[in-house]
Amino acid sequence: MKGKRIVATTGMMIIMLVLGCQVFAGEELVIFSDSSLKGFSPSGWKGAHFEIVTSPAWNGSASALRIKMDEKVEPNPGVCFNTSKAENFINISKFQESGGSLEFYINTSKPTTTDLIICLYNAAGEFEATKKISISNYVKLDGDSATWQKVSIPLKDLTGKPYTQFSGMLFRFSPPTASDVEFYLDEVKIISGASK
Repeated sequence: MKGKRIVATTGMMIIMLVLGCQVFAGEELVIFSDSSLKGFSPSGWKGAHFEIVTSPAWNGSASALRIKMDEKVEPNPGVCFNTSKAENFINISKFQESGGSLEFYINTSKPTTTDLIICLYNAAGEFEATKKISISNYVKLDGDSATWQKVSIPLKDLTGKPYTQFSGMLFRFSPPTASDVEFYLDEVKIISGASK
Protein backbone atom coordinates (compact mmCIF):
# COMPACT_ATOMS: atom_id res chain seq x y z
CA MET A 1 0.00 0.00 0.00
CA LYS A 2 1.36 3.41 -0.93
CA GLY A 3 2.02 5.97 1.75
CA LYS A 4 -0.60 8.64 2.07
CA ARG A 5 -0.75 12.26 3.16
CA ILE A 6 -2.97 13.13 6.11
CA VAL A 7 -4.17 16.68 6.40
CA ALA A 8 -6.21 16.26 9.60
CA THR A 9 -9.55 16.24 10.09
CA THR A 10 -8.14 16.01 13.59
CA GLY A 11 -11.00 13.97 15.01
CA MET A 12 -10.60 11.34 12.31
CA MET A 13 -6.86 11.15 12.96
CA ILE A 14 -7.35 10.67 16.69
CA ILE A 15 -9.93 7.94 16.15
CA MET A 16 -7.74 6.16 13.63
CA LEU A 17 -4.72 6.09 15.92
CA VAL A 18 -6.57 5.32 19.15
CA LEU A 19 -8.15 2.31 17.47
CA GLY A 20 -4.66 1.10 16.67
CA CYS A 21 -4.92 1.28 12.87
CA GLN A 22 -1.75 0.66 10.91
CA VAL A 23 0.48 3.62 10.09
CA PHE A 24 2.08 2.83 6.75
CA ALA A 25 5.52 3.78 5.47
CA GLY A 26 5.47 7.25 4.00
CA GLU A 27 2.29 8.35 5.77
CA GLU A 28 2.35 12.00 6.88
CA LEU A 29 0.71 14.12 9.54
CA VAL A 30 0.88 17.62 8.06
CA ILE A 31 1.39 20.24 10.77
CA PHE A 32 1.92 23.17 8.42
CA SER A 33 1.73 23.34 4.63
CA ASP A 34 0.26 26.61 3.31
CA SER A 35 -2.00 26.60 6.37
CA SER A 36 -1.92 25.30 9.93
CA LEU A 37 -3.14 22.00 11.30
CA LYS A 38 -6.62 22.59 12.70
CA GLY A 39 -6.47 24.54 15.96
CA PHE A 40 -2.68 25.07 15.87
CA SER A 41 -1.19 28.57 15.64
CA PRO A 42 2.20 30.31 15.98
CA SER A 43 3.17 32.68 18.79
CA GLY A 44 6.31 34.19 20.31
CA TRP A 45 7.54 36.11 23.34
CA LYS A 46 10.34 38.31 24.71
CA GLY A 47 11.26 39.80 21.35
CA ALA A 48 10.76 36.67 19.26
CA HIS A 49 7.93 36.56 16.71
CA PHE A 50 6.36 33.60 14.89
CA GLU A 51 3.93 34.26 12.07
CA ILE A 52 2.57 33.04 8.76
CA VAL A 53 3.97 34.92 5.74
CA THR A 54 3.50 34.59 1.99
CA SER A 55 7.14 35.02 1.00
CA PRO A 56 9.59 33.42 0.87
CA ALA A 57 8.01 29.97 0.79
CA TRP A 58 9.39 26.57 -0.16
CA ASN A 59 9.01 25.33 -3.74
CA GLY A 60 6.33 27.82 -4.72
CA SER A 61 3.98 27.09 -1.83
CA ALA A 62 1.51 29.80 -0.81
CA SER A 63 2.93 30.55 2.64
CA ALA A 64 5.56 29.71 5.24
CA LEU A 65 6.27 30.26 8.93
CA ARG A 66 8.67 33.05 9.86
CA ILE A 67 10.64 33.21 13.11
CA LYS A 68 11.97 36.74 13.54
CA MET A 69 14.05 38.13 16.38
CA ASP A 70 14.05 41.81 17.29
CA GLU A 71 17.33 43.71 17.39
CA LYS A 72 16.96 43.74 21.17
CA VAL A 73 15.40 40.82 23.00
CA GLU A 74 14.67 39.95 26.60
CA PRO A 75 16.41 36.93 28.17
CA ASN A 76 15.34 33.51 26.87
CA PRO A 77 13.03 34.43 23.99
CA GLY A 78 11.17 31.66 22.20
CA VAL A 79 8.36 30.75 19.84
CA CYS A 80 5.87 27.91 19.69
CA PHE A 81 3.41 26.39 17.26
CA ASN A 82 0.73 24.73 19.33
CA THR A 83 -2.85 24.27 20.44
CA SER A 84 -4.34 24.53 23.91
CA LYS A 85 -7.64 22.80 23.11
CA ALA A 86 -7.99 19.11 23.98
CA GLU A 87 -10.10 18.36 20.89
CA ASN A 88 -7.07 19.27 18.75
CA PHE A 89 -4.52 17.05 20.52
CA ILE A 90 -3.21 14.22 18.31
CA ASN A 91 -1.97 10.74 19.13
CA ILE A 92 1.37 10.38 17.32
CA SER A 93 2.46 7.19 19.09
CA LYS A 94 2.00 5.08 15.95
CA PHE A 95 4.37 7.38 14.09
CA GLN A 96 6.86 6.86 16.91
CA GLU A 97 6.41 3.07 16.83
CA SER A 98 7.00 3.02 13.07
CA GLY A 99 10.37 4.79 13.44
CA GLY A 100 8.98 8.07 12.17
CA SER A 101 10.50 11.53 12.07
CA LEU A 102 9.71 15.23 12.29
CA GLU A 103 10.55 16.88 8.98
CA PHE A 104 10.52 20.43 7.67
CA TYR A 105 12.34 22.78 5.31
CA ILE A 106 14.26 25.76 6.69
CA ASN A 107 15.58 28.94 5.12
CA THR A 108 17.78 31.59 6.72
CA SER A 109 17.56 35.10 5.33
CA LYS A 110 21.27 35.74 5.97
CA PRO A 111 24.30 33.95 7.43
CA THR A 112 23.88 33.34 11.16
CA THR A 113 25.63 31.52 13.96
CA THR A 114 22.34 31.22 15.85
CA ASP A 115 21.06 27.68 16.28
CA LEU A 116 17.45 26.60 16.74
CA ILE A 117 16.59 24.28 19.62
CA ILE A 118 13.37 22.31 19.22
CA CYS A 119 11.16 20.15 21.42
CA LEU A 120 7.65 18.70 21.17
CA TYR A 121 4.82 19.01 23.67
CA ASN A 122 2.54 16.29 24.96
CA ALA A 123 -0.61 17.35 26.83
CA ALA A 124 -1.31 14.03 28.57
CA GLY A 125 -1.76 14.86 32.26
CA GLU A 126 0.48 17.84 32.88
CA PHE A 127 2.14 19.32 29.82
CA GLU A 128 5.30 17.38 29.07
CA ALA A 129 8.17 18.26 26.79
CA THR A 130 10.60 16.06 24.90
CA LYS A 131 14.35 16.48 24.96
CA LYS A 132 15.52 19.78 23.51
CA ILE A 133 17.32 19.01 20.25
CA SER A 134 19.63 21.30 18.29
CA ILE A 135 18.82 21.28 14.59
CA SER A 136 22.54 21.78 13.89
CA ASN A 137 22.85 18.07 14.73
CA TYR A 138 20.92 17.36 11.53
CA VAL A 139 21.73 20.16 9.09
CA LYS A 140 24.38 22.85 8.67
CA LEU A 141 22.57 26.09 7.88
CA ASP A 142 24.11 27.68 4.81
CA GLY A 143 22.79 31.24 5.33
CA ASP A 144 21.68 31.43 1.69
CA SER A 145 18.26 33.08 1.37
CA ALA A 146 17.71 31.29 -1.96
CA THR A 147 18.21 27.84 -0.45
CA TRP A 148 15.72 25.71 1.48
CA GLN A 149 17.36 22.94 3.49
CA LYS A 150 15.57 19.82 4.65
CA VAL A 151 15.66 18.88 8.34
CA SER A 152 14.72 15.35 9.42
CA ILE A 153 14.74 14.54 13.14
CA PRO A 154 13.91 10.96 14.21
CA LEU A 155 11.14 11.00 16.80
CA LYS A 156 13.18 8.58 18.92
CA ASP A 157 15.83 11.29 19.30
CA LEU A 158 13.21 13.52 20.90
CA THR A 159 11.49 11.04 23.22
CA GLY A 160 11.04 7.36 23.93
CA LYS A 161 7.70 7.92 25.63
CA PRO A 162 4.50 7.47 23.59
CA TYR A 163 3.00 10.86 22.78
CA THR A 164 -0.74 10.26 22.81
CA GLN A 165 -1.70 13.94 23.01
CA PHE A 166 0.73 15.83 20.81
CA SER A 167 -0.04 19.53 21.24
CA GLY A 168 2.76 21.43 19.55
CA MET A 169 6.40 22.42 19.09
CA LEU A 170 8.65 24.85 20.93
CA PHE A 171 11.68 26.62 19.46
CA ARG A 172 14.36 28.38 21.47
CA PHE A 173 17.68 29.80 20.39
CA SER A 174 21.35 29.18 20.97
CA PRO A 175 22.84 31.43 22.15
CA PRO A 176 19.74 32.43 24.16
CA THR A 177 20.67 36.10 23.66
CA ALA A 178 20.41 35.79 19.86
CA SER A 179 18.91 38.81 18.14
CA ASP A 180 18.21 40.29 14.72
CA VAL A 181 17.89 36.92 12.94
CA GLU A 182 15.21 35.31 10.79
CA PHE A 183 14.31 31.72 10.01
CA TYR A 184 11.60 30.48 7.65
CA LEU A 185 10.00 27.05 8.01
CA ASP A 186 7.74 25.24 5.57
CA GLU A 187 6.22 21.81 4.94
CA VAL A 188 6.32 20.87 8.64
CA LYS A 189 5.12 17.32 9.15
CA ILE A 190 5.53 14.07 11.02
CA ILE A 191 6.42 11.19 8.70
CA SER A 192 6.03 7.50 9.45
CA GLY A 193 8.96 5.13 9.09
CA ALA A 194 8.80 1.48 8.01
CA SER A 195 5.37 -0.09 8.59
CA LYS A 196 5.00 -2.52 11.48
